[in-house]
Amino acid sequence: MSDEAADKPPKQLYGADKTEARLNATTVAAREIIERQRAAQDAKTERLKAARLARDAAEKDEPEG
Repeated sequence: MSDEAADKPPKQLYGADKTEARLNATTVAAREIIERQRAAQDAKTERLKAARLARDAAEKDEPEG
């Protein structure tokens, strides 16, 4: 075996590079979608929390009866 052959990475079979690239693109897209959904859920939670606190404060300020 020559030194040149030892320096080269092994060949990928059946277009594994293309497959890996597609899988990576899918993973990146999925993570972006999940992150957007998480951000939307966090924003909704904060909005509802603020509304609840405002409602509780308004109820506290109202005289009973």
